[in-house]
Amino acid sequence: MSSLEHSDKNALGGLRISSNRQYEQGDSPAEQLTAIQYFAKNEKYNIVGSGEIHDSAADFKQPVLRLIQLCRQNKAQYIIFKNIQRITRSGGFDIKLLQNKFKHAGITLLDSTGEVSNKTINIMGHHKVAYDWSIRNPGETTMLIKAEAAKEDREDLLAKLIGATIHYATLGYSVHAPNYGQIHIRQQTSHGKRNFLEPHPTESKFIEKIFVLKATTDKSDDEIVKIINADGYISRPVIKHSKTDRNLVLGEKGKNKLHIKQMYKYLRSTRFCNILETTYGKGEKTTITKRVAGTPIISVELFNQANKGKKTIFEDKTSGKIYISFGVKPPWQLFKNTFNPNFPYKQVIICPECKGTMSGSSPKGKSGKHFPLYHCSRKINGKHHKQYSVKVSLLHETIENFVKNIKLSGDVIDYLRDSYLKQIENSRQQALTSNMNYEGQIRSINEQKQALIIKVKSVSLPEVIQSIESDIKKLNDDLIALKKNRAEQEEKEVKNQQKIDIFWWYLEHFDQLILGNGHTLQSAGLFGLLFDKLPTYQELSGEPGWNPKLACVFTLKKSRNLNVSLERLELSTTSLRGRCSAS
Repeated sequence: MSSLEHSDKNALGGLRISSNRQYEQGDSPAEQLTAIQYFAKNEKYNIVGSGEIHDSAADFKQPVLRLIQLCRQNKAQYIIFKNIQRITRSGGFDIKLLQNKFKHAGITLLDSTGEVSNKTINIMGHHKVAYDWSIRNPGETTMLIKAEAAKEDREDLLAKLIGATIHYATLGYSVHAPNYGQIHIRQQTSHGKRNFLEPHPTESKFIEKIFVLKATTDKSDDEIVKIINADGYISRPVIKHSKTDRNLVLGEKGKNKLHIKQMYKYLRSTRFCNILETTYGKGEKTTITKRVAGTPIISVELFNQANKGKKTIFEDKTSGKIYISFGVKPPWQLFKNTFNPNFPYKQVIICPECKGTMSGSSPKGKSGKHFPLYHCSRKINGKHHKQYSVKVSLLHETIENFVKNIKLSGDVIDYLRDSYLKQIENSRQQALTSNMNYEGQIRSINEQKQALIIKVKSVSLPEVIQSIESDIKKLNDDLIALKKNRAEQEEKEVKNQQKIDIFWWYLEHFDQLILGNGHTLQSAGLFGLLFDKLPTYQELSGEPGWNPKLACVFTLKKSRNLNVSLERLELSTTSLRGRCSAS
């Protein structure tokens, strides 16, 4: 081991590139290392190794921090980059943050231009004193300015690149990597050499066959996938490189057989018709739908036939504009929220694995039919537990049978009947008093009318007759109003009897109070109020944890030797989200 390796000025060369193109041109790793070695030689640093990062320096995670561990392994006290642009492109704040993080790890951050330096001066040194604020790096202002300039340089570069991409996309040239089944052919145009999207000589036949089989046959998705795979379909290979050393090949992925999910990605891609469909921007967005120069693999008509209305391309022959519409989703896909009437009990039945509430959906089987299920596969300690599911029809039937077995005890029925009859009797007494008052008032008005009729016969002056007739009209109006009020009171009496009959019926048929209201979500909310702790599906066949305080004041008696006594308490039904009429 040489004496230099024991130097206290051991340094690691920091190399960073953003793209594969930088390997051949621009700040390639080799060119960066040459500049770093020249700086190290002049400044008497011993380069003990180098670390390469292939990542963007605009990322908030700052990829150069991954080199701290490599510095420790090589016992390097310094890390040297070619310039600030190779360290970060995020501005002055991040360069200071990186300096502090490297310093905390015992490593000094430098660059070969001297803009990032560890040199300090004490502006109070002539008084032979020092403070935290008096120790200053004279090059720090320059460093921050250069870091901000590097950030602005990146933003200018992105504006040029993305702006050119949008510009040439609107002109009708292919600006993105070609899909499977397509290749780029560079051709001379009035806008320079541009990419034309052309069919791949061997891959395009598989894409075309997928669309033809889907559009012209009634074969299932599985059958189409098997046919394409039997013809020799295989996806493109992709080489995997190390993130820290792009020359290091980790392996290869891809070369997969076709599967249904990938087939539908192909079927939905308009690029096989040479139609670009892309959106740019995050805040203010622009969407470009444009026919791309080149030869399409399939026609627009074949695309529309294969997609069967789920995605349709319309082309205005007059203006040349292209419109893309998406088919109407089936009803079962439109209604998706926490309170879904198709799965009303998912918030009141819990999963036996994780004790969380259930989810509800209708997965599609191989036959093409949908099978509604309550299910759960939440994460427990970072891992999804085993999928638990139960058919909707089976769970609803179990809940219905469970509720039908719940009966009110005889004592509580008697108590509720007596209490309700007392309220009805009080109402009847009030009605009887009101009726007597109405009868007295009606009798009095009839007597006054009779007296006025007799009086009008004995007078001859027109003014007097008109005044008496006006009084009679007023009495008639009062009489009509009193009779109407009396009729309403009598109707209330009839309704009271109907209420008694309904109340009696619900006392004997408690299950209909919960399940017979015609609103599945309200039924589920009332069902959930029965329990102190929400039950699992299995617990419905045993003895779940009953709620000792119910909103409607019941003593429950379940058949099969289950008796639960309850205290009287009014309880708000918040789980019904305003759907409960009993409060």
